[in-house]
Amino acid sequence: MNFSQAGRPGLTASKGIGITYAQDKKDKYRISGNARYNFSNAENESSRHSETVYNDCNYRYGDNESHSVRRHQEFNINFNFEWKPDSLTTFQLRPDFSYSKTDNWSTDMSESQKWDGNVENDSVKINRRRARNVSGQEGTDESLNFSVLRRLS
Repeated sequence: MNFSQAGRPGLTASKGIGITYAQDKKDKYRISGNARYNFSNAENESSRHSETVYNDCNYRYGDNESHSVRRHQEFNINFNFEWKPDSLTTFQLRPDFSYSKTDNWSTDMSESQKWDGNVENDSVKINRRRARNVSGQEGTDESLNFSVLRRLS
């Protein structure tokens, strides 16, 4: 016989904002760009208890608790500039930049006990585990593209 009960699943929140700009002067230049920021936060927590009955005098109990948090944020910006000094030539400049950061934290605790059915004896711990993990990642990405286009008459 095995009974278990799991806790409520986690909560996630995400937010973002962005802006876009564009300007165009026909046959001369074109400017456009945008910037975006995104943030997300996820939190999970669970608790579990199990009981296993082997026979009338032998039981096993288990408890497990865990908690985790993940936070992620990113920022992106890009720009496009196109200039036509004459009807045959076009210059294009396209810089891009992005930044991201992620942090993770988690804890986990589990414990198992057994009881041999003897009223005078307490249960005996047969396994105990505790773990804590922390990790993170951070990075940027930059690029610049410059092009000169010349149309043959």
